[in-house]
Amino acid sequence: MVEFVIVFPVLLLFFLVILQTTMLFNARQLVHYAAFYAARAAIVGASAQTAAEVACAPLAPGPNNMVAFPVKVGLSNLLTTVEVEENGDDITANVVHYYAMRIPLVNKIFFEIFTEGTLPQDLLNHINSLSQLAGLSTVLDGTAATIDQPWDALKTRLPGDFPFYPLPIRARMTLTREREFRATPDCCQT
Repeated sequence: MVEFVIVFPVLLLFFLVILQTTMLFNARQLVHYAAFYAARAAIVGASAQTAAEVACAPLAPGPNNMVAFPVKVGLSNLLTTVEVEENGDDITANVVHYYAMRIPLVNKIFFEIFTEGTLPQDLLNHINSLSQLAGLSTVLDGTAATIDQPWDALKTRLPGDFPFYPLPIRARMTLTREREFRATPDCCQT
């Protein structure tokens, strides 16, 4: 019994760290897909921001069902930033998604280790610059939120009872626009 009491908390913490790490690897793959999706959208003239938001929606906090998908896309909008750079025919999409870690205890430990316990300033600036927070709050809980303190309003309305510990996950994708190729009559003669 004594050995169990000594070993079980260590094994439980080890298991939770492994679980959170695998969830972070999954999130990293989805953010890389979002970067590809955003670059592809920019090439065809669509909104790269919207493409990345939809791709990152499964990572947003909340239940994973089709009813909650619009809310998850709205939250993904708040937690995802996209910058598109054009260099000649190359289009580069830089995507940053602030992944809300979900495993209790480990999320706080990872947050303290990787972000030194402070929310990234670019996340706060991004959220404070958005004007659709009142509409998102109406979707989340049926009440209108004031825009005076958007971060505080969002933090109190995130789905779930766990504190919000975001970890920035970055991805970059470069795609090249293809030019139209027209063969000249003398190109194919030998």
